[in-house]
Amino acid sequence: MAEKTIVYYAYDQENLYFAFRCYDREPSKIKASVSARDSITADDWICLNIDTFNDQQSLYAFYVNPLGIQADSRFEEGQEDYSVDVIWYSAGRLDNEGYTIEVQIPFKSIRFRNRKVVEMGIIFERHISRYSQSGTFPPLDPDRGF
Repeated sequence: MAEKTIVYYAYDQENLYFAFRCYDREPSKIKASVSARDSITADDWICLNIDTFNDQQSLYAFYVNPLGIQADSRFEEGQEDYSVDVIWYSAGRLDNEGYTIEVQIPFKSIRFRNRKVVEMGIIFERHISRYSQSGTFPPLDPDRGF
C-alpha cells in the first residue's frame, strides 16, 4: 500500500466502533465526493469486511469515503449484494495529513451467533483511487481465492 493506514476498534454491549486514520502525502489528490449511498466506488474509501459468523462463508461490507458517505453490501455464495441497506453510522473528515473516518455499527443491525463469547472475522481494506490500489489487513492470498 502506498500510504500508511491506522485502524482502531472497540465495542460495547450495543455497538462495534472503528476509527481509521488514512495518511496521504498528497492530500489535495484524495478523491471524495458527496454522492448517494452506495455510489462511492470512484472515490478513495475504506471498507470493513466483517464475517459475523466467523465461518468464511459470508460477510457484511461497510464502505466509507473520506466525507463519510456510505456504501454497504452482503457477500454470500460468491455474490455481492449492494441492495442491502444496513443501519449504521459514519463520519469522515479531510485534513492536511489525509483523512479520518469513524464508524458505529449497532449489533441489532447485523446477524451473528448470539453466544456468551462471540467471535467474528474482519478484514480492513483501503482503496486509493488515483493509484487504482487497494490493500487489506490481514493480506489476502489470491492463490486461495481471497
